Amino acid sequence: MIRVLKSKMTVTVTGSDYDYEGSITIDKELAQKVGFVEYEEVFIHNPNGNRDRTYVLYGKKGDVQINGALSVRHKKGDVIHVLAFEELATHAAKVSKAIIYKE
Repeated sequence: MIRVLKSKMTVTVTGSDYDYEGSITIDKELAQKVGFVEYEEVFIHNPNGNRDRTYVLYGKKGDVQINGALSVRHKKGDVIHVLAFEELATHAAKVSKAIIYKE
């Protein structure tokens, strides 16, 4: 088994909620378009070098909201990369194609 990139989206943070417990809320249609499953673990990277791990919640149209303590590191207007990985057998990984989305 090998861990490979499943999905990557580059998007702009539309809001934040420090008082909400963890997670990233993403427009449900967009999340499903790139293959993110609700409650799936994802990694968030931003140009400032912050690298964080959280989970996806489905939101309403246009949502890319950072929740909880991560909202201190990823602010409204920041461009972020959200990545998900999967484990595949080596032969399957060689032909696997990641879903890439950039707004």
